[in-house]
Amino acid sequence: MLFRKIFLKEKEILENNKIVFLVGPRQVGKTTFLKKMFNSLQTSNKKFLNLENFEYHRFFRDFSSIESYIKSIYSGDGKFYLFLDEFQKVKNIDVILKLIYDELPFVKVVLSGSNNIEINKNIKESFAGRKRIYYMWPLDFEEFIIWKEKISFKELELFFKDQANFGKIQNYLEEFMIWWGFPEVVLSQTDEERKQVLSDIFDFWFNRDIVLYTQKLFEFKELTKQLAFWMWNILNYSELASLSNLTSPTVKKFVGILEETFIVFTQRPFFRNKLKEINKSPKLYFIDPGFRNWFINRFDFSHQEKWVLFENFVLSSLIKKWKKTDEMKFWRTNDEKYEVDLVLELEKEAYEIKFKFDIKEKDLKWLKKFSQLYPEFETEIINRNSFLEVIR
Repeated sequence: MLFRKIFLKEKEILENNKIVFLVGPRQVGKTTFLKKMFNSLQTSNKKFLNLENFEYHRFFRDFSSIESYIKSIYSGDGKFYLFLDEFQKVKNIDVILKLIYDELPFVKVVLSGSNNIEINKNIKESFAGRKRIYYMWPLDFEEFIIWKEKISFKELELFFKDQANFGKIQNYLEEFMIWWGFPEVVLSQTDEERKQVLSDIFDFWFNRDIVLYTQKLFEFKELTKQLAFWMWNILNYSELASLSNLTSPTVKKFVGILEETFIVFTQRPFFRNKLKEINKSPKLYFIDPGFRNWFINRFDFSHQEKWVLFENFVLSSLIKKWKKTDEMKFWRTNDEKYEVDLVLELEKEAYEIKFKFDIKEKDLKWLKKFSQLYPEFETEIINRNSFLEVIR
């Protein structure tokens, strides 16, 4: 089984006394990881249920049903491990899970889900003190290198330190920015195979998730396509509504669905002067721009276009690193003369992101303007020479 960083959390997941939720996009390996943990347990007191199989839903009609089922296969000694894949498929499962936690302390529950809409609706508010959430994403750049080079996680540091690998790392960066990290895409051997895999992922996601939340399927697809072209720009809901034959509130709702099913993320503006700085509309990026590139059917980009892909790469890498989208902001003046790509308000850090090797004086002008207004912030440029220091 090929390495994923979340494998390092396996002991922590199994040994803590909370209900564990493993969430993230479809087709990133959540089920594989669940089965890995399940198979590692040297006990007969365990059960794995894939809840996309509606036959198993009968165990969750009420608490007494699942209690009886667990006790019928429990030896009576030690912990019992219950693994539930795609748990959000079961109606009102949150009530039953809370009762399992409160009434059956010998039961350890580990769940996976691909739909944050249902997770937010049923889990986050009602499971205070009972849960831990772990996110599983498409491969990050380090995992991508490990898979491509067929090296171990321990060997990765030596690979990056070896100056002879600098050119190879840059080539991997460009490949990763275009095709990205869905596991099956990374393992594909040809571009046509990669495109087909991305098409299959889209169909699976669309037919399992999106059909649950709208009947305007054509308009939803059209909006997703427009957003793919809109990536990196500030969202104009009115214009997007016109292009997609939707209303502005519906566009906002659909963008929210795309966020909660782990397709896109938005970056809010940092501001302290509403008259001079953009303060409302966010920018939009894709969690995995390979998916975006498939949607616009483009996988060959000019150097200038790669600047946008590189910016998305850095921001998405930081999400995979510490999942704090609310803290990742941008700064732009209303006259659009000055912009800073990434502002971390709590850390008091601001970054410009440049897809180039050499930094010149003119590249610093926006950061200098920002420093004049906000001298308490440390400023830095992230470029092709320094990106690893930030994303690792």
